[in-house]
Parts: sequence; structure tokens; C-alpha cells
Amino acid sequence: MLRIRVLGRIVPVALLLGSLAAAPQASAEFPPSTPAAALPVAVSWGGNAAGQIGDNSLAQRLVPVLSVGGTALDGKEVSKVSAGYSSSCAVAEGSLYCWGANGNGQLGIGSNTSKSQIPVQVGGPFTNKFVTDVSVGSNSACAVADGDAYCWGSNDHGQLGDGTFTDRNSPVPVVANGALSGRKVSAVSTNSFHACAIARGAAFCWGENANGELGNSGFDPGNHNFPVPVFSAGLLNGVTINSIATGYDHTCVTGAGHAYCWGKNDNGQLGTGDNLNTINPRSVSSTGVMAGKSVFALAAGGNSTCAIAGVAATRSAYCWGDNSGGQVGDNTLTDRNSPVKVTLVGTATAITVDELGGCSIVDGTAYCWGKNDNGRLGNNSTTLSKHPVKVSQAGVLGTRRELAVSAGRSHTAAVAVTSPVFGDVGANASFYDDIEWVAGTGTSTGYAGSPTPTYHPLDNIERQAMAAFLFRSANPGVIDAHCAGDDTDRYFHDVHTGDVFCGDIEWLVDHGIAVVPPSGLFHPVDGTTRAVLASWMFRSLHPQTSDQPCAGTVFSDVNATKSADCGNIEWLAGAGVTTGYPDGSFHPKDLIRRDAMAAFFHRADALTSH
Repeated sequence: MLRIRVLGRIVPVALLLGSLAAAPQASAEFPPSTPAAALPVAVSWGGNAAGQIGDNSLAQRLVPVLSVGGTALDGKEVSKVSAGYSSSCAVAEGSLYCWGANGNGQLGIGSNTSKSQIPVQVGGPFTNKFVTDVSVGSNSACAVADGDAYCWGSNDHGQLGDGTFTDRNSPVPVVANGALSGRKVSAVSTNSFHACAIARGAAFCWGENANGELGNSGFDPGNHNFPVPVFSAGLLNGVTINSIATGYDHTCVTGAGHAYCWGKNDNGQLGTGDNLNTINPRSVSSTGVMAGKSVFALAAGGNSTCAIAGVAATRSAYCWGDNSGGQVGDNTLTDRNSPVKVTLVGTATAITVDELGGCSIVDGTAYCWGKNDNGRLGNNSTTLSKHPVKVSQAGVLGTRRELAVSAGRSHTAAVAVTSPVFGDVGANASFYDDIEWVAGTGTSTGYAGSPTPTYHPLDNIERQAMAAFLFRSANPGVIDAHCAGDDTDRYFHDVHTGDVFCGDIEWLVDHGIAVVPPSGLFHPVDGTTRAVLASWMFRSLHPQTSDQPCAGTVFSDVNATKSADCGNIEWLAGAGVTTGYPDGSFHPKDLIRRDAMAAFFHRADALTSH
């Protein structure tokens, strides 16, 4: 059977409207058509000597400004930003854009021009690929495109992982014929002289290893210019890695609701309660302030580390390590070798830290702390702060909410959005912030309504709409997958070429997220069970990874005999995406409502942010 899959960056409106008109549906939640002015944008503040703010100037900015203005990034939906030493990059609609210093080729544009004051698109091997992740370090950067890792810039310690020690001013593929052979990469992180990736739920690192920061079995202090697997026979045995973060000389990951670190520990940056270096992963202390809490987001930078951890809807920011400039945010200048709570009130949804300090997003607003010589705190001052201060909400942030934030050495970058307002979702509604996040990222635009759209928060989400949400989450800025061919080309008997969500449903199969059952039916308008959502979400975040084994000890109503999705449901809990119900149950066969679904997506997004 001939199958032609077309996944364009933007589907022409005429084609889109034609498919809608030909496809009567039980629901009317159509693909995004958000005006450019309301799309998520990149904003920056702080030092700008190399143009790292991206506003076409070299002027220091003490409050946030747009990283656009006659640039290639204008009018694009920004989904991720990363700030490095003196450069920045952003992912927008599957393409990569960078700006700032370029003396080592860290912009990836094929030259070593001194700098760029505006965002420029990174082409080369990315020309016909879909970029999903980026991480900017001191003088190098790495990204994920179509499931492969690429790096560029300085390579004196092998931090590009391409098997050489040669600087590169265009992206080059990380060596994939060794440890990474046959594995799809889902996330990358780089800092100064080493980099790491997640592939099939396992961690791999390359570059400098003077302090054991690569975490490979047996101490080898030499530089590795190709990926080596992180030691997984100890504490990480059987643990699916969800997120990874690199500091100067240490590395941390999350998995099964816990945080693990290795490498240098002179400032307590491993969070193990002591200052002992380690070449193999050790658990971050789960006593004290983080006792009984699941870790679901992680950041590392310089000699400090931060995380978001919590129980149910209560999620707070915690930090540890070097605190000489207030990087830990606990209103002291004392180094901490165990986690301490950052002095913030509210629900934390994003975290970042670098050499001079950190930032967190709490209830849609960014707060920063630490050194501030270049205005990197964004509070219209240059005064150090040992505790979080609110980033100025005047100017470009006056009508926007922050979705993501990334701290660089002298500047900070963020993603901000003007979220659509749903007429049936009030500020006091359950999961209000999560619904706003889903809307702001373009994952859902709700239902057409007058004078405002509606969201139907208490409705159960149909399986076809869940397919669209998963597709849009994995492909930010791209209108729903195109459904090529005619009805003889379809995977499912009850999914037709003219259906609005046909392409999204078949994308699930193409990416191993869903399988075609013997009946050949998908049941697109049926509600989505909580168990099915757990498995679809796990597989979308961990491509090519086998379903999780079932312990049968997490929820009272979930075990291998009661639910085929048992292991994936337990992953959902271990990753901090859900804690189930107060009585210790999960209700796997219940249908999931649209408001709770928004919360699941928002929490899972933190797993891929660093």
C-alpha cells in the first residue's frame, strides 16, 4: 500500500478550510490560527556587549525587550530559548535561530563573524529537518533535529562529540555509530566543556571528564570526543531518564521522581549532603525540605543546581551548591550541599540557573536572583539579590505571561505569550494556569465562540483531539499533520482522509505512540482513558523506548493484571506528572477531562526543559 507522508511547516489556509468543510466532526476544536501578534515570543534582558539580547543593539537592557525587529524570527511561534555565555538560540516552528557572539562559530551560521545583533536562522544540516531542542553553552551549542544530536562552536575538549577536536561554525552530527547507534535523541544539554543527551530514556555524555562529569563507568579523566554511556548499573539501573542538565564540571538527571548528580562537588553542587566528588551517579538528598516530593524539572549551571519538586499541585523551586553570589536564592551567601527552598510563594513551573544566579517562573511570572552587574535579573537595577525579585512586567511583558526562562552568564532569555482568554475558564478555575499554558503554546485554541472562545474544561477529551494535542506539543508552531492519499491509505477503518485530525491520528502510529489493533478501529470520538494518556505521553517523550516495567506498588488499583499500561502509569507518577487520587488510586479506566489533561501536558513539558 503506497503511503506518502507530507509534513509541511505551514498548511495553506485554503487547504485547511477545505478539509474542515469536508469533515463533519463531533467536536469543533480546529488547528491553531493565532494572529502573529499573539504568538509566543523571545524576550531578553541584561548584558548585551555581543548582541546577545537580539534587539539589534549593543545596549545593556535592565528590563525585558523583544529579541526581534526586522529579523528572521519575526512572526514565528517560539517554543524554546537557551542563553549561554554571550549568545542565545531559540526554536521556532521547527527551525533554529541564534544571535550574539560568534568568535568560535557558536551561532552555527557557517562563519566566524564577530557577532550578530539580531536572530539569524541556522541552516546547513537543519535546512530540511525539524528542530525540537537546543542548549547553548559557553562557546558552543547543541540541538536535536529529527531525533539526531548536532553540535557546533568551540571543540577544544571534544564537547561537540563529532570524533574530533576541531572547532565547527556549522552544526555537525554527534557520533552516532557507537553508544548512540540506532537511538533517537530526545534532549541535549551543554555548558562549558562537556555535553550530554537523552536517547531511549538513557543518558550519554561527551567532552571533558577531568572531574568525572561524564559519569561513565570507571574514572577516565581524559577528554572524550564521542558519546559514552552514563553508568547505569548502580542507582540508575532500570530508571528511565526524563531530563538532563550540565553544569561546569557536574551533571544531573531526573528519573522515577528523583534527581541524581555526579562530577565535581566542591561547592555542594551535587546536593548529596557532602562535598565529595563522584564519578558515578548519586542521589540528591531527599531528606529535609525535599522529603517525600517528586522531582520533575532540573537545571544546572556553573557550580549550582536547581530543581522543581512537589506533591500534587504544590510545586516549589529548590537549589543547592555555590552561593557566593546568591545563586541558591535562599537569602544567604552560604554554599549549600543539600537542597534549600528558594524563597518564592506560588506554583513553580520552570527553573534555570547559571554561573551567576537563577530564575524561576511562578504562576506565569518570572523571578530571578543572584548577581546583577549587567541587569540580568531584569528588575531595572544592577544590584545583587540573595532572594528572588520579580522581573519587570512593564513594557513587553505588560500583557504577556512567561512560559519558559533560561539564564546565561550575563543575560537572561525567556518565552512569553499573550494567552487567549476563554470565556468559560475563570481565574479561580481548577487548573487555570495549566489551561492558559496549553493555550499560550498553541496546543489548543479551544472552541470558536463570541465574544471569546471557550475551552469546555469539564468535558472529556476525545481520542482524536488528544492525538492533535500530542502532535502539536511535539511539533510546536506547525499546523496539524497533513493526511495524504485517499481512504485506501488509512491505518484505521474509522479514520477518513477528510477528517480534521486524520494526520495527527496517523502520526501517533508513525511514531510508535499508538498501534493499530486487530479490529483496525481507532474510535476517534470516544473519550481518552487516563491509562491510555499515560502510555501515549510516555511514548511521545521517550521515542524507541520500551514501555515501562510494572512494579504494582504505586497505585492501589494499578497492577500488571488490572492494566496493560501499568508501567507507563507508574512512570507518570514518578515523573511528577500525577499523584493520582488522595486515597492512593489512579482510576486508569476513567476518562480524562480537558482541564486535567492541560495539567498533565504542562507538567510533562517541564521534563524536556533545562
